[in-house]
Amino acid sequence: MSAAFTEVRLLIGQDLAGNGLEVEQGTLYPLLRRLDEQGLLESSWNVEGSRPRKYYQLSATGADVLEALTNQWSALVDVLTRLLDDSEGDDDGTD
Repeated sequence: MSAAFTEVRLLIGQDLAGNGLEVEQGTLYPLLRRLDEQGLLESSWNVEGSRPRKYYQLSATGADVLEALTNQWSALVDVLTRLLDDSEGDDDGTD
């Protein structure tokens, strides 16, 4: 798991797009609010600057869930990789 996910850090919605995850605002902000309501994120307002911004932080529960989901995803990738490797080895060129 990458350090960016394991450390509890502040993030704003635009950080996701900056890391290659293009998500429409109409999808992103309801998702962040839902994760906040489920206790997977914590939120706070920063009122400094020209307009208030809401920041989200991974909660301890969110970090636990992220670790479990990452482990499940890795196991799935391992299985699929083995299946693909096996199917390539079985190809004898006949149909």
